Amino acid sequence: MTAEFDSQVLRITDDGVLIEVRFSVREIIDESVIQSIGQELHSLIADRKQPRLLMNFADVRHLSSSALGVLIDLEAAVQERRGRLVLTEIADSIREVFKITKLDRTFDIQAIASDARADLR
Repeated sequence: MTAEFDSQVLRITDDGVLIEVRFSVREIIDESVIQSIGQELHSLIADRKQPRLLMNFADVRHLSSSALGVLIDLEAAVQERRGRLVLTEIADSIREVFKITKLDRTFDIQAIASDARADLR
């Protein structure tokens, strides 16, 4: 059974195997929002042995360094549980930040959401 729910800035679909997260904001720069996102994402994987998490950035145009920190922490938490985190649909400007910071080597980044979704199943 697939569950869908929205929070302050996240649209979440959970089919029991794959958790897909989309952002409903164009900019992820407000510190309180970023902390809230981090808490919510960690709660999504807390009860999963091997979480499979797809984060779709199709609507996001700006991402702060604090948001990158949340993603790094989330990746570590997913790895601890022997799961997988895939980022997809990242705008070129944000993707460039991942390259400059060498985070493109840390994260599994795939261009097309449907391909990433199939890869995670």
